[in-house]
Amino acid sequence: MSLVIGKIVKAQGIKGEVKVIPITDDALRFNKLKKAEVADVSMDVEYARVDNSDMVYLKFAGVDTRNDAELLVNKFISVAREDAVPLPADRYFIVDVIGCAVSVEGKPLGTLVDVLQNAKVDVYVVSDGKREIMFPALKDLIKSVDIDKKKIDLVKKRFEEVAVYE
Repeated sequence: MSLVIGKIVKAQGIKGEVKVIPITDDALRFNKLKKAEVADVSMDVEYARVDNSDMVYLKFAGVDTRNDAELLVNKFISVAREDAVPLPADRYFIVDVIGCAVSVEGKPLGTLVDVLQNAKVDVYVVSDGKREIMFPALKDLIKSVDIDKKKIDLVKKRFEEVAVYE
């Protein structure tokens, strides 16, 4: 299984470089990137650079002209799970939490169907089949996460304070 780490948004310059929006907490991880997949094609990375706004610029081997780079626009960049950056404790890949059964102190709430990302905190979207419930992924809200069993349990009092029902 591969993990998406960025999206190519435009060709940059005339020598095959592409501009990438990182889909990762740490844009600097691209500086160590040697190999990636673009649209299911394995590609070697010649170099990467990250600007002050955390935009990433990549040069792939064999992509040597602006025309070559333009063919990659709107494609996602992914890496093999074993090449992913190790996560700190209590952090999870989005792909791992999607599909988890969510409960509030043991009482079933629904299934996590989406994670909305913004600059401050991720927002989890849970569906019970009839409606969606959204809540921020706060440390004092999330009681436990078991990725292997695909289960997330929440603290009831905090959940009642922050949950939004649609």
